[in-house]
Amino acid sequence: MNKSILRAVVAGILLLSVAFAADKATSEYTSSARKNALSYKTYDTDGFTQTCPGLGGYQLVLSAGDDRSWISVKYGNTVVDLYGATMSHAGGQFPAKANDVVEWRGVHTAKGFRPYAVIYRINSTSPENNKRISRLLVIKLDGANSKIIGHTQGATEDADAKALADANR
Repeated sequence: MNKSILRAVVAGILLLSVAFAADKATSEYTSSARKNALSYKTYDTDGFTQTCPGLGGYQLVLSAGDDRSWISVKYGNTVVDLYGATMSHAGGQFPAKANDVVEWRGVHTAKGFRPYAVIYRINSTSPENNKRISRLLVIKLDGANSKIIGHTQGATEDADAKALADANR
């Protein structure tokens, strides 16, 4: 085989492998802890809203009230309120964000990390037996059209949540 043809083939293979590697789904993590909030405002005795730093031009708005808490998505000046969808996916009474961890699914590009989903844990209480229900909620990031696309629960919930996020990018 001619050396110039061989070099061209090798260069093409390298370019393809770099393109596929750059498009590989990965996770980054941020915190929704109050100490990291960009802003914080209280309402009445048990309610608050805080804006949390995010990735890829997104921020998260953590809101709470009446023993419930949920995340909404902020992109630019638009806040996509996910209260109703969160309450329906939580599967119990008094759903609340369970911890300070927020997982962002996305890809690394030449311009940095480009997220396409957020995954976070929410806990609620079963009305039948008063036991805790714990789930991972998956939010598809699509600017002003961002929305909850599902939840996962059980022994494989982490892998299932990542697969759901990745399948809907």
